[in-house]
Amino acid sequence: MLRCSNNMNDFQIMDLKMDKEIHFMNDKIFFSGKIIKKWDKFIGVMISNLQNNLKIFSVSEIASFFIVFEEEAYWCNSRVIGCKSDDYSQLMILEEPKVINRIERRKSLRIRAILDVEYFFLPDKIEELDKVTQGHQRMKKKTFTVDISAGGLALITYEKIESGKLLFLSFKIKENISSVCSVVRSESNEGDTNFKTALKFIDIDVNHRKIINEYVNEKMKYN
Repeated sequence: MLRCSNNMNDFQIMDLKMDKEIHFMNDKIFFSGKIIKKWDKFIGVMISNLQNNLKIFSVSEIASFFIVFEEEAYWCNSRVIGCKSDDYSQLMILEEPKVINRIERRKSLRIRAILDVEYFFLPDKIEELDKVTQGHQRMKKKTFTVDISAGGLALITYEKIESGKLLFLSFKIKENISSVCSVVRSESNEGDTNFKTALKFIDIDVNHRKIINEYVNEKMKYN
């Protein structure tokens, strides 16, 4: 979880994950970059030049951007202390971001949905997709979802799973989607014969989250 002091000036860089997207603005239109390097007081960001409304930054310029999390978004400023660009991308080193404003996000829209799911448990501290190996998949289980949102989903399990337990799951909406998830709660149904287990996405590809969000919004039109 991102931490911020009461005066909103402190920002813990080491809480940010590699490849975390940040969203810059140019003339009220967003374009994105990814964090590719972290230091105690600086972050390295790569921005693809294959985006509309791109802005090219220069040294000493102040960059403004959003960092978005599940329950809040942070509007930040940071001074560019180094940059270079080519035909495909620009690389920047930014000073420690200063939080200008914190915005609480509304809870994600959630819909009822029955989707086939495969999942397996992960060891503690395996919170990133690129750390999941074939060896972790030996005890794969199958089940189905009961609801879904862009922030997570609930599925049926046949055992009570403790809060905070990490697992990998995969399902299909248009394409195969995978995520590392954390258990939020596990509640019994039908005399403890099965459990409704709520999960939140810990690591999921940004395009997969977009697919889920579009799926939820489309289904909401007919509810």
